[in-house]
Amino acid sequence: MQPKHTPGTWKVVQPIFYNPNSIRHIVDAENRLIARVDFANPVQSQNEAIANAVLISQAPSMFSMLSEVLREVEGFEKRTGVPQFSSWISRARQVLAAANDAP
Repeated sequence: MQPKHTPGTWKVVQPIFYNPNSIRHIVDAENRLIARVDFANPVQSQNEAIANAVLISQAPSMFSMLSEVLREVEGFEKRTGVPQFSSWISRARQVLAAANDAP
């Protein structure tokens, strides 16, 4: 499945023009803004917000890796004729489709 999102690598940065304790940006390899995480959210701790920013920044890598694992597992089942991983394959397809279901 070909992703619709901005290609990785993404990274978390602290923009210098905001309060460095309240906002992080996720940017692509060309420093284009992908997302902004606000650490001033009273519902989240700062550590939770940082963890969320890091998780978001790893989305392209996770999409790519899950796609690769799916291809390998599908290939294994096809070669062996053993539907050992059918439920995993189905769930992986659903996750990738949902991640790629952008308007």
